Amino acid sequence: MSTTMVDLSDPLDSAEFAAVDTERLGEIATRHQRIAEFLRQEGYAALLIQQPSNFAWLTAGGCNERGGSTGSTGALFVTPDARVIVCSNADTAQFFEVEVGNMGFQLKERPWFEPRAVMLADLCRGRHVASDSPFNGTTDVSMRLLGMRLPLSDFDTARLREG
Repeated sequence: MSTTMVDLSDPLDSAEFAAVDTERLGEIATRHQRIAEFLRQEGYAALLIQQPSNFAWLTAGGCNERGGSTGSTGALFVTPDARVIVCSNADTAQFFEVEVGNMGFQLKERPWFEPRAVMLADLCRGRHVASDSPFNGTTDVSMRLLGMRLPLSDFDTARLREG
């Protein structure tokens, strides 16, 4: 039996472990807090986000679109206490390995062949839900979300300058 020695002074390969962007994580938490306050003040149980611009805002740069496809591949269901990505099992890896990994989002997954609207309707059923686009009895608050997104935060302007 052979023994392999490992030099612990060597830094870990960054490909082995995803680095957490603490600035982005903080920005997401701040934005979630703003939404939570809005939900409480207006008496909503949750906010359903499907529009790419609002998805990008709450995730501080995440994307819910797939190149070559029409429409979004995932939605956000936000309560005062949780941020949930709603997507098909075919898109889970993209969201959690590329877009929002280690950013405090939970997953509500559906089979790839089931329309997303089925799961969204289940999540909204029996709740007073706000949304950024018309959906199954929710209240459209897209203009209020625009007011939260603008003017751009220092985080957003810095990212635009970097890009």
